[in-house]
Amino acid sequence: ITSQIIHECGGKFTESTDAELTQTVDSEDYKRGGSSLKLTTTAGDGSFIIESISSLDISGYTHLEGWVKATTAIAAADFNICLDDATCTCDGNDKETLAVPAAVADTWTFFRIALANPESDTAIVSVGIEYNANSGTNTVRFDELRVVHNDEADWFDIDRALWSIDKPN
Repeated sequence: ITSQIIHECGGKFTESTDAELTQTVDSEDYKRGGSSLKLTTTAGDGSFIIESISSLDISGYTHLEGWVKATTAIAAADFNICLDDATCTCDGNDKETLAVPAAVADTWTFFRIALANPESDTAIVSVGIEYNANSGTNTVRFDELRVVHNDEADWFDIDRALWSIDKPN
């Protein structure tokens, strides 16, 4: 599938961090690469972290994908991922404000969110993660944020010797 990494989440977001969020890099609990971004929240709807990135033209992509894991279950839209062509404000006025779907506790959950206005996402230079709702104490990990194109995939034949069918006992 055609894709482009927005942020690997293998390091801290260094541009801006609210006092209600503590960031660490977790090299013991991750889904992709060698670490994940671990956020410890205390309270405060609207708390956010922001990172500057090299300018990306993601106008040819349709969805944002990534991984999330929380110690306490999160509801849909408890977290938003913001993308902008200037510094993210995480106030709903960014180019993209994407609600992270619900996730069960202590389980890595893959998410896929449709971009709202991909045609205008031609020079994304900032990514933010906002603790949007249901404020309270929680530890949440994010890993590998990437954009993909929904209708593109490369299919190829696999040699018959490389696969088999597992029959039930």
